[in-house]
Amino acid sequence: MFYTRVFNIRSVRLAAQIICAIIFLWCLTVILSAFLLCRPFAFNWDPTIPDGRCGNRVLSYVLTGVLNIITDVLVLCLPIPVIWNLQMRVANKIALTGVFAVGFL
Repeated sequence: MFYTRVFNIRSVRLAAQIICAIIFLWCLTVILSAFLLCRPFAFNWDPTIPDGRCGNRVLSYVLTGVLNIITDVLVLCLPIPVIWNLQMRVANKIALTGVFAVGFL
């Protein structure tokens, strides 16, 4: 949402809104997968429940991490084309890109 306020370029605003929707949907799937991975739900913290089953937790965690990194890279790369089209020295463009890249840490 920060990018929609900073960059007053229609294509960047649209891309930022699309990425925001993707991140919202990703967040919703992570929450749902956490709740629906084990049946019954109490089996998450009490593995002694008879007939309790869980899906592949490791795969769920790995996919969550990978998709998190992908969304972080999308957000990081969004302002780069705008920065590199500015009329300023290359050193300043590199510095400004570095300032935005700090958010990746």
